[in-house]
Amino acid sequence: MDTTVIPQVPGVYVVVYPGQSRPAFLTQNIAGHFKGKDPTVELITLSVKWVDGAKVIYVGKADARRRGGGLRERIREFQRYGAGEPVGHSGGAYVWQLAESANLLIAWRATGPGERPATVEVELIDAFYQVHDALPFANRNRGHRPRTPSNSGRASTLSLRSNST
Repeated sequence: MDTTVIPQVPGVYVVVYPGQSRPAFLTQNIAGHFKGKDPTVELITLSVKWVDGAKVIYVGKADARRRGGGLRERIREFQRYGAGEPVGHSGGAYVWQLAESANLLIAWRATGPGERPATVEVELIDAFYQVHDALPFANRNRGHRPRTPSNSGRASTLSLRSNST
């Protein structure tokens, strides 16, 4: 993927599985070993975590960085991690144990003024959970809810719809 088309701003991104059937899982995760940690998990873990009928398999966020990379830098880190480099991006590690990880798609959305990527990430994961009664396959938690008075009581305007019947 040509990451130069990705904006260097804060935002959220999703990894999409384009396949129609349950994927094959690898016995060994191809992601990098950040700080020497092997991201490989048992095949049964992957099988149980897979959400049949879901296209979104991971939701991530990209905060503003000192280097100004935002979405572009975070997605690059995600790709480098999947290419076996030991970079600090353990979020979404299960993605790299899919046999067809090279065919996955990434979509992103910049966050606007007053929006926090962490808040939007939580809203997207919550919306997914409402539809599928599970977290996206490669998300291991519901995101981190920022503790600010500005987002308390705010209604979510984001939604994920399932096209499966």
